[in-house]
Amino acid sequence: MFELLLLAIAAIPVAFYCTNLRRGWWFLDPINTFWPVYILFGVVEPWGSRDGWIGVYGESVVYWTLALYILVGVAVFVGYALPVGRRMARKLPILPGSDNESHFILVGFGATVAGALAYDYVIRVSGGLEQFLSKARTAINYEELSGYTLTLTTFVPLGLMILLCSTYHHPRYVSLKRLALIATVAFGIWCIYSGTRSGIINVALILLGSVYGARRRNPPVLTTLVAFVAIVILVGFIAQYRSQMYGGQFHSDERDRKSVV
Repeated sequence: MFELLLLAIAAIPVAFYCTNLRRGWWFLDPINTFWPVYILFGVVEPWGSRDGWIGVYGESVVYWTLALYILVGVAVFVGYALPVGRRMARKLPILPGSDNESHFILVGFGATVAGALAYDYVIRVSGGLEQFLSKARTAINYEELSGYTLTLTTFVPLGLMILLCSTYHHPRYVSLKRLALIATVAFGIWCIYSGTRSGIINVALILLGSVYGARRRNPPVLTTLVAFVAIVILVGFIAQYRSQMYGGQFHSDERDRKSVV
């Protein structure tokens, strides 16, 4: 049963691309961000954590969760790839307004600040920066924190993406673009230290999206391959060594000691 559910989850993106490729393919279409994450949390993570999840939550809860995950995938597939989804969307009221890069920049800045403030609150509630960094993957005090606050921290990459896509090709915002690039690189380093594999993927998409996505162009094949290899290497590094990054340092000697023992 478990394997059949995972197979059904994996089949949905395949069916989506088999249907959607006939309309053309754009590498940085936002839906291409959704499906890798969908596969990561719907197939890869459950496959590796099967025994642990079933032992903690029970088979029934795990199976129902995967079934709901399938329902989400089907809803996205129908809404995005099939004509019925577009017909239903056209019946919704359209809000008046016009695109203005300054408005996007304000939204991006607001999202980044909101995420940074959420991080600051999480750190303070968890006992301060030293305590927060004292354990691998950070020592978050989940008992004292709301899920909404933790969700707000994800506004940082969202805000950086909006800022870079709005300023990268605009000559008026050179200084802001540089600051956003520095902040994005810093966020990537933080993702490596905190052991957040999905964060590395987000950073790669932010950088590629700002350079190519704002002009709706596909990246060159070589650039895509280099980015893919870099992501694979960094994700593998994080999976291998994230337990050795704590206290604001990388403790490489721990693995040496374990290998000797």
